[in-house]
Amino acid sequence: MLTKLTQAVLHYRLTGKGFEEAVRQASIHVYYYPVRHSGWDLDSCSEFFLYFRPRMIRMIERFEWQGKLFEMYLNRTLRFQQKTFASRRQVSRLKKKAMDTILIREYREQLSAAEWEPAYGKQSPLEKGSEPSNNELSITREQVRCAAKSAAPPVLKSRRNVRRFYPRKTKNEVIPDSPAQRRLVLLLLKEADRVDHDMIQNIAGASNIPARKLEQFRMEILKRMERRRSRYAHMVKRKNALYFELQMAEERLRYCETSQTKDRQRALCRDLRRQLDNLHEHINRLPLTPTHRDIATVLGIPKGSVDSGLYYIRNTFTEEKCIGYNPDHGYPSGYKQSA
Repeated sequence: MLTKLTQAVLHYRLTGKGFEEAVRQASIHVYYYPVRHSGWDLDSCSEFFLYFRPRMIRMIERFEWQGKLFEMYLNRTLRFQQKTFASRRQVSRLKKKAMDTILIREYREQLSAAEWEPAYGKQSPLEKGSEPSNNELSITREQVRCAAKSAAPPVLKSRRNVRRFYPRKTKNEVIPDSPAQRRLVLLLLKEADRVDHDMIQNIAGASNIPARKLEQFRMEILKRMERRRSRYAHMVKRKNALYFELQMAEERLRYCETSQTKDRQRALCRDLRRQLDNLHEHINRLPLTPTHRDIATVLGIPKGSVDSGLYYIRNTFTEEKCIGYNPDHGYPSGYKQSA
């Protein structure tokens, strides 16, 4: 029996109509595949969907019926592509961490002591007692300068239905029409607990959004994170209490004499293990950093806009673009390329 997805793909292949419906059903299947098979969070699923979407469209256009459902063909490709995506993301994170260290060392030597200020030098209000090291910086001040330079304010255009988080157009203000300007705001909120006042001023100048407005959005994100971290601490405390109670129940089970008492203690141990497993699963799924859903709720925009915006701006912060690489002249003088 054919599934709805296979029927939609076959209908498009036979008649040339219904392409949007086939893509819609396939997108739902691809988006939730990492959740069902690997337990990924929705933010990782969004990044994987954007990575896989061009291939998914090509698969729909090239599918030929050979007696097997389209889902079987799609799942085989998804299983392989998910492993490839996870491997590339891990390599990209390690390379980015090494690149941040190199950039900080090189630019510290070039900039004067008065001009240089670490991008995330200030202590986070939600993480007292923990000072982020240079290796933990996810974006440097020079990277924001390069992004601000590439995202110069465009020519003023009349625009309707402007998003709520953009300022209204007045005599002395402009509305950020450039996607790069909007994505800088998303990146700021994604790193809300690591951003300082200097970084907010830089992004405000690049996106043409008042710094006061950006600070307001950042504080809303931090309030959400504070409530979530408070809930996390409560769940960890509850898990420790359950674990201690389980150990005491297992100890009492050893000294039970009657079979009825043993049965009651075994049932109690099973119930405590079930509660402990459920609580452990909830703790693992609780995000401790701003999610795409949080950013979308604060800004009043669709979650898909946040997914795509962060996906594409992360791809722009590559090593060659951030340090001013020129194809004709190569790397700047004094820069040592990472291995």
